[in-house]
Parts: sequence; structure tokens; C-alpha cells
Amino acid sequence: SLGNLTGLTVNGSIHTNNLTVTGTTTTGVLSTTTINGLLSLNVANNINAGTISASITTANQPNITNVGTLTNLNVAGTINTTDLTATGTVNAGTLSSALANITAISGLQTLDVAGNINAGNLTVAGTVNAGTLSSAVAKISSITGLQSLSVTGAIEAASISASITT
Repeated sequence: SLGNLTGLTVNGSIHTNNLTVTGTTTTGVLSTTTINGLLSLNVANNINAGTISASITTANQPNITNVGTLTNLNVAGTINTTDLTATGTVNAGTLSSALANITAISGLQTLDVAGNINAGNLTVAGTVNAGTLSSAVAKISSITGLQSLSVTGAIEAASISASITT
């Protein structure tokens, strides 16, 4: 036991099972596998590590420009970006934009629309289940397999061919 030291300079290495320091420690290289009870760490330059596990408590981190490849990212709020590129699947509850310019959606299986669909052209290969089809300038050239047609107003036609049953 040496008692209380007011200063200690070591040229070489200190090998110990337990080192307790009160105050400031200045070191060129610190090599350890575990730091227990660390309350604060200020680093002037880089930290080189294979793995760092931590919680960032400062809300705004403006100097983080790249995080490498993320395998998972959960965002509780809004993502504001000028450009977003996804090479895999995007699972979204709602995609919303006042300025959306979607040119293609490949492989779309189902599309449910709560409001109106306004389109210059709409091509459908398959069945259209619609409550109401409405157009002031519609030109319908053929309705194959029509089972029933109810008309509340007048029918204007150059010719009508039908079998009437009562």
C-alpha cells in the first residue's frame, strides 16, 4: 500500500483487475473489454469499434451523415425527405402526397379507393366491381355478358335489338 498519491506517471502498461479513478484520467490508448459505471465520456476524435451499443439522448443529431446498412429501422414519427429509394418491399399503412407523380406500380394485386378515381385513361384486364360508373361523355362500345340493366331515364339509341319476356 502506498497511501494517497498526488500524482502518478507510468511509462509502460498498468495491468490490474480493478482500477478506480476519481477525477480525470488522461491516457493515450485505453484497451478494455468492459467499462462498468461510466457516467460520462468525452471524445475529441474518432472511436474505432466493432460494436457500439448505446442510446443517443440528444434529440437533434445534425452531424450524422451516414449510418451504413441498417437491417431494421423503426420510426415513431414522420420521415421528411426530398428523395427516398427502396430496393425491397415498402410496407406502409398510408402513402400520402399532395404532389405525387406515380408512373407505375408493378405487381399491384388489389387497390381499394375510398374516394374517386379521376383518370384520363383507365384500362382494366379483368372484372371491375363498381357501385356507380359515371361519365358525361362516356362512349361504351360493348358490354359482353350483361345480365340485367336498370334505366331510370330515357334510352336514346339508333337501334335496339332485344328479346322481351314478360
